Amino acid sequence: MRLPERTINIREAYLHEDTLIAKHFYQLWRDNDVPEHSIRSNWLEVTVQFINHARQELHYKAFIAEVSGTVVGSAGCQLFNGRNLANEANRISHFHFFQGLPD
Repeated sequence: MRLPERTINIREAYLHEDTLIAKHFYQLWRDNDVPEHSIRSNWLEVTVQFINHARQELHYKAFIAEVSGTVVGSAGCQLFNGRNLANEANRISHFHFFQGLPD
């Protein structure tokens, strides 16, 4: 049986989709076996703040993949800021969950 061919549409994400992208990012860590207790309870708020900062300071762009109008994935990219991100994130905003480190 042959599956119907579907078209994947890749587009730049809208600002109102930051929460969706943050949820995808969270799921990435969970899919990679980072224990839920190792992720800060305010991960959504912190991730959205990070996305906003990265958009303003690091030329962050996010992209959404859709099939038949349904979001099936997302990706984001930014300029490398040249610093040790683990140490910098810890110093600035305590983004421990990005590295999957416990608080």
